[in-house]
Order: sequence, then structure tokens, then C-alpha cells
Amino acid sequence: MNILSLWFGFRASVNRRTYLVNGLLLMFIKYAVDAVLALLATGDRFLDPISYLHPLVGYRYEALMETGLSAQTDATWWMLATITWSLPFIWIGVSMSSRRALDAGMSVWLSLLFFVPLVNLLLIVMLCIQPSAPPRMTSRRERAEQEVEHLVMSALKAVGLTGLFGTVMAA
Repeated sequence: MNILSLWFGFRASVNRRTYLVNGLLLMFIKYAVDAVLALLATGDRFLDPISYLHPLVGYRYEALMETGLSAQTDATWWMLATITWSLPFIWIGVSMSSRRALDAGMSVWLSLLFFVPLVNLLLIVMLCIQPSAPPRMTSRRERAEQEVEHLVMSALKAVGLTGLFGTVMAA
């Protein structure tokens, strides 16, 4: 399976093993780049994992201020770089969470919990534990629900592209 279509697509089913393995890989990649960005911003310190795991970006900013991020231009540069770097991971997280929820026989709407700090961690654990639902025949109502879910996915794509375009324009 093409990894880019898995991460950015909406068609591939996501079982719990795929969800867990890719989630851990993406978490490692995100932390590694964020730590390097912090090193570049401060000149001498990585962002420690405890500060990194805090759900508020402002807390990470304060932790960096204490470690040497002092110039306002460095702080602005670091904040913009961190936010821009986070956008694809938000997209992947919502996309894979919604497809994992569908695979587990749950509502795609659960993926919106991905945006709620701390609750998103519980969602991820739940989706990693929940087994895949057995395949079943689809009724007229289920097909209608799938159409609604398709519309939601289309709306998420539109919001994501708008957010990306807005970020690029703001930068």
C-alpha cells in the first residue's frame, strides 16, 4: 500500500495494527523535527519530551523561553514553523482516525475528538484496542450514512486545503 495514500487518502481501510504502527512512526518523526526546530531556535537545547507532550503549544513556547529562546524574531519563527509543520500531522490524524473508526464499526464522527486535547489520547488508545468489525451487507440507511460521511470527508478536505492556503499566505 502506498504510504502517502494511506496517510493522506480517504479510501484505504485502517486496521488497528496499521493505525498503531503508523501513529508511532509519525509521532517519532514529528517529535524529531520539532526537537530540531527547537534546537535551531535556541541554539543549544532540544525540546524535552515532557514539555513536548503538553497539549498546549504555549507551554512549549514558555519552556523554550526558559531554555534560551529569547529574541522575538526567533520566537515568531519557531511558532510559525511549528504550526506549519503540524498541519499535515493533523490531517493524517483525523483521516486515519476516521477510517479506523469506520473499520472498527464505529461512527466517523468520533474522529472529531482528535481536536480535543487529552481526549484525543483516549481516542487513539480506544482505536488501537478496538478490533475490526466483521464485513456486513449495507442497507439503504447505511449507504445514506456513507454518503453523509463522504460529504464530511469532502468538507474536511476543503477546510484542510483552506487552512493550508491561509497559512502559506500568512507566511
